[in-house]
Amino acid sequence: MTKQPFTAMLTLAALALGGCALDPKTASPPEIAANTDYRQNPQRQQHWKGPEIINRRYRSLFYGYDTVYSRLAAQREANGETSYQILIDVFYGDRNKRDYSQVKLANGSVLPVHTREHIYMQCDFFNTLVYACLFRDRASIDLSPAELQAGLASGLNLQLGSASADFDPFTVPANYFAGFVQAVEHPETANKED
Repeated sequence: MTKQPFTAMLTLAALALGGCALDPKTASPPEIAANTDYRQNPQRQQHWKGPEIINRRYRSLFYGYDTVYSRLAAQREANGETSYQILIDVFYGDRNKRDYSQVKLANGSVLPVHTREHIYMQCDFFNTLVYACLFRDRASIDLSPAELQAGLASGLNLQLGSASADFDPFTVPANYFAGFVQAVEHPETANKED
């Protein structure tokens, strides 16, 4: 018995399973809309959360990758007003915690970052040379109607940072904005949570 048919079956199975995963950076707007979670609470507020976008950057000295998970979120109040945000969840290694106080857009404008949670995950010596820690920061960025329109037109390239340093770049592409706004404007296209 040869191993080629078995190896071929495993390869096909891996490709099939890998092909099922949604990549929000390249997915079509209808795919983004269908993978946007939607719920309505008893106070008639509606909430949407888009699928997570993963952006990674390798840093050789501090535990490998800085990873930024980002997603769009929206909330519609009972009075019909809708607000949009970018939610971020950042994992990084460094000597000190980062003060994510702002995000820079490609056009040079700066938006405030609202930190929701900061966690020291682990501190130790790295490669027996550098004492550093692993951190996790969760935050949000409010989007104005103009920023939402810019995202729909060409996506947003953002750079997390503080007043004194730039840290993690990440992108929310235009196709993602289009699909997410479609889900908000037509909740029947979103993935309804119970």
